Amino acid sequence: MSKELLMKINVTTGEPVTVTDGQTTVSMVPFSGAAESELFTGAVLDGACDTQRSDSGDRCHLSARYMLEGRDISGERCRMFIENNGVFGEGDTAPVIVSDGRMTGWLSRARLSGSVADTDEGVTVSIFEEVCGFERREHSFTAEDGRIICGELYLPDTGAERHPLVIASHGLNSSAEDMREQLGEIAKRGVACYAYDFCGGGNRTKSTGETTEMSIRTEQRDLREVFRHITALPEIDPERVYLFGESQGGFVSALTAPELNGRVRELFLVYPAFCIPHDWLGRLEEFPDGPIEFANVMLSRKYAEEVPDYDVFAHTAKFQGHITVFHGDKDPMVDIGYSRKLTETCPDAELFVCPEQGHWLSSPFKKAAAGIIADRINGNT
Repeated sequence: MSKELLMKINVTTGEPVTVTDGQTTVSMVPFSGAAESELFTGAVLDGACDTQRSDSGDRCHLSARYMLEGRDISGERCRMFIENNGVFGEGDTAPVIVSDGRMTGWLSRARLSGSVADTDEGVTVSIFEEVCGFERREHSFTAEDGRIICGELYLPDTGAERHPLVIASHGLNSSAEDMREQLGEIAKRGVACYAYDFCGGGNRTKSTGETTEMSIRTEQRDLREVFRHITALPEIDPERVYLFGESQGGFVSALTAPELNGRVRELFLVYPAFCIPHDWLGRLEEFPDGPIEFANVMLSRKYAEEVPDYDVFAHTAKFQGHITVFHGDKDPMVDIGYSRKLTETCPDAELFVCPEQGHWLSSPFKKAAAGIIADRINGNT
């Protein structure tokens, strides 16, 4: 296990109230302060207190309890209760967090540790998340029709014989490699991941096929092949499989999940491209003499011909598991309105709006998304 800094709380201490019986001394120290982190910023509310108990051996036991109020990474107001226990000067403290924030609620179940350091005004409290290591290795296989599908398998170092699995599908002209940061954040929270290149999915993909041979239908075929193969690996728990997709890969994952006969637990979608039918249906006349270039990729008439002409929102609503969607409110390629409609149409879905994010998530939002995703998976045994 390793530690990653989640939050620092700069504390200013007040005058203590002390009692002693000659052997044990107890002081109650009021304090104020403010929290700084990428996930949450806020201030300590009135009533914060650190109880310090020293015995005859000069060991000082610390037990701080306090409430913070502020905003999470999405800008939503939330509160956070922290209890932090330890022995001063004897290694890590053991913090517990309870938060009502939609993007910070997962911290209530995260594995945490802490430290306390003196400052001129009081102390600085550091809270860390304990995460595991993981192995990322290339994993390719031959599909039933002879195509080679290339990908990367992430296996967390948790000591478990079998792991829950996230199958990750990339967007148009992206690749499995482009999802390394996001999937690494998920894997180090104890979840295996498999990212693969769609056949003809982009200019840098390694799987068999040209972009002019690719369509939504062929990518659904690829995902079904990946599902069949990867869930049979001995390291994978086939009863705990989840689909993750970005942009076009999110659209493909959402369309395919209802067709996998209840074998997918949940869907995690990042700016899913539900705009595709609106943008492409009726554009066959643009392919009179051959391919056209779109998003720096050459696409053929096949792509337009095989865009779904049915109600993709109603189709996705047939999926019986939970759907979690992350979408930037400044996305110039897929308007967030499509994700709003998706989460309104599906009976068990929620949307996390990511302020000031476009058709890509920054590292702090990827970390928050990974925390939410891993929390749902690890709590869904």
